[in-house]
Amino acid sequence: MNRSSPSFRPATLAAAIIALSIGCATARAEYRLETLVPPQMPAGDYSGALGINNSGQVLIVFWNPVTGLNDGFCVYDSGTQKYTLLPQDPDAAAGINTIYNGLNDLGQFAGLELSTTHTIPPWAVTAGWAPYQSFVYSSKGDSFDNYMPPTPDAFVSEATAINDEGVVVGVNNTGTGDQGYIRTGRTFKLIDVLATSTTVGTPGPTTDPMSINNSGEVVGYFGDPSSPLAVQGFEFNSRTGVISQFNYHGNVVTQAYGISDTGVIVGFTTDDPTQATGHGFIDVDGDMSILDYTGAVLTYLDGVDISGLISGEYQDSDEIWHAFLATPIRNSRTPIRSDR
Repeated sequence: MNRSSPSFRPATLAAAIIALSIGCATARAEYRLETLVPPQMPAGDYSGALGINNSGQVLIVFWNPVTGLNDGFCVYDSGTQKYTLLPQDPDAAAGINTIYNGLNDLGQFAGLELSTTHTIPPWAVTAGWAPYQSFVYSSKGDSFDNYMPPTPDAFVSEATAINDEGVVVGVNNTGTGDQGYIRTGRTFKLIDVLATSTTVGTPGPTTDPMSINNSGEVVGYFGDPSSPLAVQGFEFNSRTGVISQFNYHGNVVTQAYGISDTGVIVGFTTDDPTQATGHGFIDVDGDMSILDYTGAVLTYLDGVDISGLISGEYQDSDEIWHAFLATPIRNSRTPIRSDR
């Protein structure tokens, strides 16, 4: 399903070098930044990068800024510089309603889709909810596995990431707040940083796992409406059950979106309660630093691979969103943890 044009240049090099301050140290890292422009993307669309695997393949979404509707999902291969469109599940509702969130190294993808068979409570329909359920897509078999985790009272579900062992993390909602889940085979367990409210229609604390690496380490973010630090990051070791919380130097919002097999964490942080401005962050062994796309108003880092490639998106001064790839320029000061 890949379409290409002989005159198309797959990546626009920003040719920018970014200097980072790692904690209080004087270490620096340098990155080459590329804006990723899928040839399948209609003119005027916005784009974002949702994650990256260890083969340097980036998951990209593009959407219409006027309607807010997705126009497609594709994978960019940083080695071949080719873009491949991803299919829509024929069993999903008509339109671009198969929504990809994450990918692994084996051609498997995690996401959610608008179901034609799953039903939700009448009160949820009245409140504006739609019947979304999780899926895993295998590109090798061109097959979709759609499922709804057996969480009591949950009626919508979203798979957010999958590792090479096929372990999936995602989010359920019962109308009270997001609860994280982890699926190993057909076994499900909850990931709940804070006790979620059980009163339907009453907003409570939320837990949103966003990434899992091949060591079973999960990162994401959680929210507590009663806390002045509204949204903070967490790391969950699925093998030991230990959860740790973190934030970027006391900022109001810290969201972890990706973790590599070497334990490097990337995400978004801001001290602006409106989130009109914000920065990408990198966490290497607890040393946290900022990585922003040059001239961007907002930068999100959504994935990092074992070699240190980082995927993300940025909003420019015209409020247009762009997917991008950050490639580390190797030197002794590049903050890529490799002790695992």
